[in-house]
Amino acid sequence: IQGTQADIIRIAMNQIYTYLHQENKQTIVKMLLQVHDELVFEIRNDVLDQELPKLVMIMKSVFADHDTHGIPINVDVAVGLNWAEMKDIKI
Repeated sequence: IQGTQADIIRIAMNQIYTYLHQENKQTIVKMLLQVHDELVFEIRNDVLDQELPKLVMIMKSVFADHDTHGIPINVDVAVGLNWAEMKDIKI
């Protein structure tokens, strides 16, 4: 399972990188780092509501071209100015 998770994260990072550069958004959405099974972003407040759903959609559709046998890819989202202020949100 850990190997599959690592593949999912790598594919998601690549797809998000491609999206940000194709849409010329790398200055408003910055993929900062990967921590185990998490991706950490810095997103401008004025585009947060617009960009978060797009990033979640990209992450959820990593294996869209493959049969996952009904196993969903869940994406949890938390937003905050720092780690102590993170609040879970639903997308």
